[in-house]
Amino acid sequence: NLFKKKQSNQYFENTNQMIRTIVDAFVRGSSTPSRSRRGLYGGRKIGTGKQVSYSNKKTKRRWLPNVQKKSLYSELLGKYFRVRLTTYALRDIDKSGGIDNYILYMPVKKRKESDLAEEIYTILTRKWKKVHGEPFNQKKEIEKYRKDLLYYSNLIYDRENGIDDKLNNNVNNTISTNEQ
Repeated sequence: NLFKKKQSNQYFENTNQMIRTIVDAFVRGSSTPSRSRRGLYGGRKIGTGKQVSYSNKKTKRRWLPNVQKKSLYSELLGKYFRVRLTTYALRDIDKSGGIDNYILYMPVKKRKESDLAEEIYTILTRKWKKVHGEPFNQKKEIEKYRKDLLYYSNLIYDRENGIDDKLNNNVNNTISTNEQ
């Protein structure tokens, strides 16, 4: 069916698109709920296995992702929006410091799994461009964050170990010995 041609055009524009579609269908299979495209599932899929009774009978069963409806606040957009998401994704959002950071810094492969994540990403990047005057660059922002993190961690380390005081004392000692 995939390789048949319609009367006016082909089903796929090129072979790469066809291969990608087949691989996606194979990889996702039935273990990915179709509703995960409309929510933030954080890569969670339907788990399968067997339930074993006391008499050691094995029956097939499924473990569905723990999906909740939540209202999340976007600082960049300045408004709330209601989303279906798993508790795993909610934990990731808390760790990353909000829905904005979670979506903007999410790996592309993970973001492509959800149509909702893609839609939110485009809205956030448009708003980012309006606010900051330049397009959102994930690598640049991550590098800036790492530099800030390194600077502040070194500053805290120095203060905890009294390195600032030692430097000031050494400078004062050299000045006083030079004056004598």
